[in-house]
Amino acid sequence: MYELDAEKEKTEHEIIESIYHSINEEKSFYFQSGAGAGKTYALVKAIKYAGQLCAIKKNNSSRKILCITYTNNATNEIAERLPSSEHYYVSTIHYFIWDLLKNYNKELIETHVSFLGDEIKRLEYIVFHDPDLHKSYKNFRSLSIEELDFLIEKIREDKINYYEVAFGPAVPYWSYLESVIGIDLLRAIKSNKQDVYDAIKILLTIKNYKNCLDSIKTGDPKYKDITYKANQNIEILHLSVIGHDTLLKYAKILLLKNIGLSRVVIDAYPYVFIDECQDTNPDIIDFFSEIYTYSKGSSD
Repeated sequence: MYELDAEKEKTEHEIIESIYHSINEEKSFYFQSGAGAGKTYALVKAIKYAGQLCAIKKNNSSRKILCITYTNNATNEIAERLPSSEHYYVSTIHYFIWDLLKNYNKELIETHVSFLGDEIKRLEYIVFHDPDLHKSYKNFRSLSIEELDFLIEKIREDKINYYEVAFGPAVPYWSYLESVIGIDLLRAIKSNKQDVYDAIKILLTIKNYKNCLDSIKTGDPKYKDITYKANQNIEILHLSVIGHDTLLKYAKILLLKNIGLSRVVIDAYPYVFIDECQDTNPDIIDFFSEIYTYSKGSSD
Protein backbone atom coordinates (compact mmCIF):
# COMPACT_ATOMS: atom_id res chain seq x y z
CA MET A 1 0.00 0.00 0.00
CA TYR A 2 1.28 3.44 -0.97
CA GLU A 3 2.03 5.72 1.99
CA LEU A 4 2.94 9.38 1.94
CA ASP A 5 6.06 10.09 3.99
CA ALA A 6 5.82 12.66 6.76
CA GLU A 7 7.73 15.38 4.91
CA LYS A 8 5.63 15.10 1.76
CA GLU A 9 2.46 14.98 3.82
CA LYS A 10 3.48 18.18 5.59
CA THR A 11 4.22 19.87 2.25
CA GLU A 12 0.87 18.79 0.85
CA HIS A 13 -0.92 20.12 3.92
CA GLU A 14 0.87 23.47 3.64
CA ILE A 15 -0.02 23.78 -0.04
CA ILE A 16 -3.68 23.02 0.56
CA GLU A 17 -3.76 25.47 3.47
CA SER A 18 -2.21 28.19 1.30
CA ILE A 19 -4.96 27.60 -1.26
CA TYR A 20 -7.61 27.85 1.47
CA HIS A 21 -5.99 31.07 2.69
CA SER A 22 -6.18 32.60 -0.79
CA ILE A 23 -9.85 31.65 -1.02
CA ASN A 24 -10.57 33.17 2.40
CA GLU A 25 -8.76 36.37 1.45
CA GLU A 26 -10.54 36.44 -1.95
CA LYS A 27 -7.22 36.53 -3.74
CA SER A 28 -6.70 35.27 -7.26
CA PHE A 29 -4.11 32.47 -7.43
CA TYR A 30 -2.76 29.73 -9.68
CA PHE A 31 -1.47 26.27 -8.81
CA GLN A 32 1.30 24.94 -11.03
CA SER A 33 2.89 21.49 -10.86
CA GLY A 34 4.00 18.61 -13.03
CA ALA A 35 1.87 15.82 -14.46
CA GLY A 36 0.55 13.45 -11.81
CA ALA A 37 1.46 15.80 -8.96
CA GLY A 38 -2.09 16.17 -7.70
CA LYS A 39 -3.45 19.27 -9.42
CA THR A 40 -6.92 17.75 -9.82
CA TYR A 41 -6.87 16.59 -6.19
CA ALA A 42 -6.01 20.13 -5.04
CA LEU A 43 -8.65 21.60 -7.35
CA VAL A 44 -11.38 19.37 -5.95
CA LYS A 45 -10.30 20.18 -2.37
CA ALA A 46 -10.47 23.90 -3.19
CA ILE A 47 -13.94 23.60 -4.72
CA LYS A 48 -15.25 21.66 -1.73
CA TYR A 49 -13.77 24.22 0.65
CA ALA A 50 -15.30 27.15 -1.22
CA GLY A 51 -18.63 25.34 -1.10
CA GLN A 52 -18.65 25.62 2.68
CA LEU A 53 -18.28 29.41 2.75
CA CYS A 54 -21.00 31.94 3.41
CA ALA A 55 -20.82 33.45 -0.06
CA ILE A 56 -22.34 30.23 -1.31
CA LYS A 57 -24.57 29.00 1.51
CA LYS A 58 -25.92 32.01 3.40
CA ASN A 59 -29.12 33.23 1.74
CA ASN A 60 -27.58 32.66 -1.67
CA SER A 61 -28.80 29.23 -2.73
CA SER A 62 -28.80 30.26 -6.38
CA ARG A 63 -25.09 31.10 -6.36
CA LYS A 64 -22.68 28.43 -7.51
CA ILE A 65 -19.01 27.60 -7.60
CA LEU A 66 -17.91 27.57 -11.21
CA CYS A 67 -15.21 25.21 -12.43
CA ILE A 68 -14.42 25.39 -16.12
CA THR A 69 -12.32 22.76 -17.83
CA TYR A 70 -10.55 22.16 -21.11
CA THR A 71 -12.23 18.87 -22.12
CA ASN A 72 -15.41 16.89 -21.53
CA ASN A 73 -13.35 14.14 -19.91
CA ALA A 74 -11.94 16.58 -17.37
CA THR A 75 -15.44 17.88 -16.67
CA ASN A 76 -16.68 14.37 -15.93
CA GLU A 77 -13.65 13.49 -13.79
CA ILE A 78 -14.00 16.56 -11.58
CA ALA A 79 -17.78 16.24 -11.29
CA GLU A 80 -17.42 12.61 -10.21
CA ARG A 81 -15.05 13.60 -7.40
CA LEU A 82 -17.41 16.21 -6.01
CA PRO A 83 -20.41 15.43 -3.79
CA SER A 84 -23.79 15.86 -5.40
CA SER A 85 -24.75 19.49 -4.82
CA GLU A 86 -26.59 22.29 -6.57
CA HIS A 87 -23.75 24.59 -5.51
CA TYR A 88 -21.28 23.19 -8.06
CA TYR A 89 -21.27 23.97 -11.78
CA VAL A 90 -18.54 22.10 -13.67
CA SER A 91 -18.44 22.78 -17.39
CA THR A 92 -16.18 23.02 -20.40
CA ILE A 93 -15.07 26.53 -21.27
CA HIS A 94 -17.07 26.68 -24.48
CA TYR A 95 -20.30 25.29 -23.04
CA PHE A 96 -20.18 27.74 -20.15
CA ILE A 97 -19.52 30.75 -22.38
CA TRP A 98 -22.29 29.82 -24.80
CA ASP A 99 -24.70 29.19 -21.91
CA LEU A 100 -23.87 32.70 -20.69
CA LEU A 101 -24.05 34.49 -24.05
CA LYS A 102 -26.86 32.72 -25.91
CA ASN A 103 -29.42 35.10 -24.43
CA TYR A 104 -27.48 38.11 -25.75
CA ASN A 105 -28.24 37.47 -29.40
CA LYS A 106 -28.67 41.15 -30.31
CA GLU A 107 -25.25 41.96 -28.89
CA LEU A 108 -23.74 38.88 -30.56
CA ILE A 109 -25.12 40.00 -33.93
CA GLU A 110 -23.65 43.48 -33.43
CA THR A 111 -20.29 41.94 -32.55
CA HIS A 112 -20.48 39.66 -35.58
CA VAL A 113 -21.22 42.58 -37.90
CA SER A 114 -18.30 44.55 -36.50
CA PHE A 115 -15.95 41.56 -36.75
CA LEU A 116 -16.89 40.77 -40.36
CA GLY A 117 -16.45 44.42 -41.28
CA ASP A 118 -12.94 44.39 -39.84
CA GLU A 119 -12.17 41.10 -41.60
CA ILE A 120 -13.29 42.52 -44.94
CA LYS A 121 -10.92 45.47 -44.50
CA ARG A 122 -8.06 43.15 -43.52
CA LEU A 123 -8.60 40.79 -46.46
CA GLU A 124 -9.02 43.62 -48.97
CA TYR A 125 -5.73 45.07 -47.81
CA ILE A 126 -4.00 41.73 -48.37
CA VAL A 127 -5.20 41.37 -51.95
CA PHE A 128 -5.30 44.97 -53.10
CA HIS A 129 -2.77 46.96 -51.08
CA ASP A 130 -0.15 44.96 -49.16
CA PRO A 131 3.18 45.57 -50.96
CA ASP A 132 4.96 42.71 -49.20
CA LEU A 133 2.80 39.81 -50.32
CA HIS A 134 2.79 37.70 -53.49
CA LYS A 135 3.52 39.56 -56.70
CA SER A 136 0.77 37.46 -58.27
CA TYR A 137 -1.79 39.47 -56.32
CA LYS A 138 -0.86 42.54 -58.36
CA ASN A 139 -2.55 40.94 -61.35
CA PHE A 140 -5.86 41.12 -59.51
CA ARG A 141 -5.22 44.75 -58.59
CA SER A 142 -5.15 45.63 -62.27
CA LEU A 143 -8.68 44.32 -62.85
CA SER A 144 -11.69 46.61 -62.92
CA ILE A 145 -14.48 46.23 -60.37
CA GLU A 146 -16.67 44.78 -63.11
CA GLU A 147 -14.04 42.19 -64.01
CA LEU A 148 -13.55 41.20 -60.38
CA ASP A 149 -17.30 40.85 -59.84
CA PHE A 150 -17.62 38.76 -63.01
CA LEU A 151 -14.74 36.49 -61.97
CA ILE A 152 -16.08 35.86 -58.47
CA GLU A 153 -19.71 35.38 -59.54
CA LYS A 154 -18.74 32.85 -62.21
CA ILE A 155 -16.84 30.78 -59.66
CA ARG A 156 -19.58 31.12 -57.04
CA GLU A 157 -22.15 29.86 -59.54
CA ASP A 158 -20.06 26.75 -60.24
CA LYS A 159 -18.13 26.33 -57.00
CA ILE A 160 -18.51 22.54 -56.81
CA ASN A 161 -16.75 22.05 -60.13
CA TYR A 162 -14.25 24.77 -59.25
CA TYR A 163 -13.10 23.04 -56.07
CA GLU A 164 -12.85 19.70 -57.86
CA VAL A 165 -9.99 21.10 -59.96
CA ALA A 166 -8.64 23.66 -57.49
CA PHE A 167 -6.65 21.12 -55.48
CA GLY A 168 -5.27 19.25 -58.47
CA PRO A 169 -2.59 19.92 -61.12
CA ALA A 170 -2.21 23.32 -62.74
CA VAL A 171 -3.21 22.42 -66.32
CA PRO A 172 -6.80 21.30 -65.52
CA TYR A 173 -7.15 24.30 -63.21
CA TRP A 174 -6.22 26.77 -65.93
CA SER A 175 -8.44 24.95 -68.43
CA TYR A 176 -11.40 25.17 -66.10
CA LEU A 177 -10.89 28.88 -65.41
CA GLU A 178 -10.63 29.59 -69.13
CA SER A 179 -13.93 27.81 -69.69
CA VAL A 180 -15.80 29.94 -67.15
CA ILE A 181 -14.10 33.36 -67.25
CA GLY A 182 -12.61 33.43 -70.75
CA ILE A 183 -9.08 33.49 -72.10
CA ASP A 184 -8.54 37.25 -71.74
CA LEU A 185 -9.40 37.39 -68.05
CA LEU A 186 -7.38 34.24 -67.40
CA ARG A 187 -4.33 35.79 -69.05
CA ALA A 188 -4.74 38.86 -66.85
CA ILE A 189 -4.56 36.86 -63.59
CA LYS A 190 -2.51 33.80 -64.56
CA SER A 191 0.74 33.30 -62.64
CA ASN A 192 1.67 30.90 -59.84
CA LYS A 193 -1.26 28.50 -59.48
CA GLN A 194 -1.25 28.46 -55.68
CA ASP A 195 -1.13 32.25 -55.49
CA VAL A 196 -4.06 32.57 -57.88
CA TYR A 197 -6.04 30.02 -55.87
CA ASP A 198 -5.25 31.86 -52.61
CA ALA A 199 -6.28 35.22 -54.07
CA ILE A 200 -9.55 33.83 -55.40
CA LYS A 201 -10.24 32.19 -52.03
CA ILE A 202 -9.81 35.54 -50.29
CA LEU A 203 -12.03 37.30 -52.82
CA LEU A 204 -14.73 34.65 -52.37
CA THR A 205 -14.53 35.11 -48.60
CA ILE A 206 -14.88 38.88 -48.93
CA LYS A 207 -17.93 38.43 -51.16
CA ASN A 208 -19.51 35.97 -48.72
CA TYR A 209 -18.92 38.29 -45.78
CA LYS A 210 -20.43 41.24 -47.63
CA ASN A 211 -23.48 39.18 -48.55
CA CYS A 212 -23.85 38.17 -44.91
CA LEU A 213 -23.72 41.79 -43.76
CA ASP A 214 -26.30 42.77 -46.38
CA SER A 215 -28.60 39.95 -45.25
CA ILE A 216 -28.33 41.02 -41.61
CA LYS A 217 -28.93 44.66 -42.53
CA THR A 218 -32.06 43.85 -44.56
CA GLY A 219 -33.48 41.66 -41.80
CA ASP A 220 -33.25 38.31 -43.56
CA PRO A 221 -34.74 35.84 -41.04
CA LYS A 222 -32.04 33.27 -41.89
CA TYR A 223 -29.47 35.64 -40.41
CA LYS A 224 -31.31 36.88 -37.32
CA ASP A 225 -29.46 34.57 -34.90
CA ILE A 226 -25.88 33.62 -34.15
CA THR A 227 -25.52 29.84 -34.16
CA TYR A 228 -22.99 27.86 -32.15
CA LYS A 229 -22.74 24.07 -31.87
CA ALA A 230 -21.08 23.19 -28.58
CA ASN A 231 -20.35 19.59 -29.55
CA GLN A 232 -18.97 20.38 -33.01
CA ASN A 233 -16.30 22.89 -33.93
CA ILE A 234 -18.11 24.08 -37.05
CA GLU A 235 -17.58 27.62 -38.29
CA ILE A 236 -19.26 29.22 -41.31
CA LEU A 237 -18.97 32.91 -40.54
CA HIS A 238 -20.84 34.11 -43.62
CA LEU A 239 -23.85 32.09 -42.42
CA SER A 240 -23.49 33.45 -38.86
CA VAL A 241 -22.27 30.10 -37.54
CA ILE A 242 -19.34 30.58 -35.16
CA GLY A 243 -16.79 28.03 -33.93
CA HIS A 244 -15.03 27.57 -30.60
CA ASP A 245 -12.30 30.22 -30.99
CA THR A 246 -14.65 32.85 -32.40
CA LEU A 247 -17.07 32.25 -29.52
CA LEU A 248 -14.29 33.07 -27.05
CA LYS A 249 -13.24 36.10 -29.09
CA TYR A 250 -16.81 37.44 -29.14
CA ALA A 251 -17.16 36.78 -25.40
CA LYS A 252 -14.15 38.96 -24.68
CA ILE A 253 -15.43 41.72 -26.98
CA LEU A 254 -18.89 41.65 -25.41
CA LEU A 255 -17.49 41.77 -21.90
CA LEU A 256 -15.42 44.85 -22.68
CA LYS A 257 -18.45 46.58 -24.23
CA ASN A 258 -21.06 45.47 -21.70
CA ILE A 259 -20.03 45.98 -18.08
CA GLY A 260 -23.28 44.42 -16.91
CA LEU A 261 -22.05 41.04 -18.12
CA SER A 262 -19.34 41.11 -15.46
CA ARG A 263 -22.02 41.76 -12.86
CA VAL A 264 -24.02 38.75 -14.09
CA VAL A 265 -21.04 36.41 -13.72
CA ILE A 266 -20.01 37.79 -10.32
CA ASP A 267 -23.53 37.52 -8.90
CA ALA A 268 -23.92 33.94 -10.10
CA TYR A 269 -20.39 32.63 -9.43
CA PRO A 270 -18.48 34.15 -6.49
CA TYR A 271 -15.73 31.55 -6.94
CA VAL A 272 -14.30 30.55 -10.32
CA PHE A 273 -11.74 27.79 -10.82
CA ILE A 274 -10.06 27.18 -14.18
CA ASP A 275 -8.60 23.73 -14.77
CA GLU A 276 -5.52 23.37 -17.00
CA CYS A 277 -5.20 27.13 -17.35
CA GLN A 278 -1.95 26.75 -19.29
CA ASP A 279 -3.97 25.26 -22.18
CA THR A 280 -6.72 27.84 -22.00
CA ASN A 281 -7.31 30.24 -24.88
CA PRO A 282 -5.85 33.70 -24.05
CA ASP A 283 -9.24 35.27 -24.80
CA ILE A 284 -10.85 33.32 -21.95
CA ILE A 285 -8.04 34.25 -19.56
CA ASP A 286 -8.59 37.90 -20.52
CA PHE A 287 -12.35 37.37 -20.10
CA PHE A 288 -12.05 36.27 -16.48
CA SER A 289 -9.25 38.75 -15.75
CA GLU A 290 -11.59 41.57 -16.76
CA ILE A 291 -14.29 40.17 -14.48
CA TYR A 292 -11.81 39.88 -11.61
CA THR A 293 -10.63 43.46 -12.12
CA TYR A 294 -14.23 44.66 -12.18
CA SER A 295 -15.02 42.75 -8.98
CA LYS A 296 -12.15 44.43 -7.15
CA GLY A 297 -13.33 47.87 -8.22
CA SER A 298 -17.00 47.28 -7.52
CA SER A 299 -18.40 48.67 -4.27
CA ASP A 300 -20.97 45.88 -3.91
